[in-house]
Amino acid sequence: MAKFRTGKKRIRFRFKLKYLLYLFLIYVSYSITMFFLSHKYIDLDNEKFLKYMLSESNHNLIYKYSKFNFINKTLSYFTNVDVTNPVSILNSRFLVDDDESDEEDGSSLEELKKISQYIEDPFDSEVSSPIVYLYSTHQLENYSAKNLEAYNVTPNVMMASYILREKLNDEGIKTIVEDGDVTALLSEKGWKYSRSYRITRSLMEAKILEEPTLEYFIDVHRDSVPRKSTTLTTDNATYAKVLFLVGLENPTYEPNLELAKKLSSMVNERVPGLSKGVLTKQGPDVNGVYNQDFSPKVMLIEVGGVDNTIEEVNNTLEVVSKVLAQYIKENKNG
Repeated sequence: MAKFRTGKKRIRFRFKLKYLLYLFLIYVSYSITMFFLSHKYIDLDNEKFLKYMLSESNHNLIYKYSKFNFINKTLSYFTNVDVTNPVSILNSRFLVDDDESDEEDGSSLEELKKISQYIEDPFDSEVSSPIVYLYSTHQLENYSAKNLEAYNVTPNVMMASYILREKLNDEGIKTIVEDGDVTALLSEKGWKYSRSYRITRSLMEAKILEEPTLEYFIDVHRDSVPRKSTTLTTDNATYAKVLFLVGLENPTYEPNLELAKKLSSMVNERVPGLSKGVLTKQGPDVNGVYNQDFSPKVMLIEVGGVDNTIEEVNNTLEVVSKVLAQYIKENKNG
């Protein structure tokens, strides 16, 4: 009986030893992987990060059926890191303490300037006869930089515009992004932040003279409400919700409102609940026009909020790009 117990203890000991060895090998593999990854990303900035995101836009397809995916799943199980996804690597709690950053709501230009910055176009290429013009009246509206600050990366709506441009061009919709620095232009003129729409109006007027084929004008913003109001999780994916805004002080707002309602409906047809609908604004303390008197095809879209990650924004823009492409193709002669 004593021999049986001793043998049983030996089996248990061997099992524990194998288990510890297994964990040790995973730890070593993880440490080596993270060493190289951290050295690879430590020299990032907004432009480099955006360029990497855009160049690796099909990384999930590359690794989906590969042997490497097994390693990724193993690491993900123990670390919540997807080694094929640069955003999840940088967002990993193993790299930066969770309590290291608190987001500001970005309600004033001075506060935004402390958090966010102008982002240069990493892919400044010529697009002939564009029909979509993306711009951001409030270029410094930032997304969550939690766990990205150590890498000098603060995603903002300019980054979202560049991502949306690439996705629309992939859909066959020729698109450009306004790269004029709105904050710098405000400073040059000595204007307050509230006059940002005057700056983007002048940029739009100049651009239509350069590119007379432009037809759709999309002002990309983000909301400042809490994360629970701007986030949707469905079908194992997390999205930044969108909201369409229409100014009722535009004397010809009806077609802008009709367009916003149609696009919002199309977004929800693809991913139910992704669009929060259409918000109309007028009265004191709001702009009320939002440059929508420039064209019946000017729209203002809030993509996510201050607490959303750029990965969630990217997921949403994948849907929005397909909706815009579908609508534009169906109304090509409209």
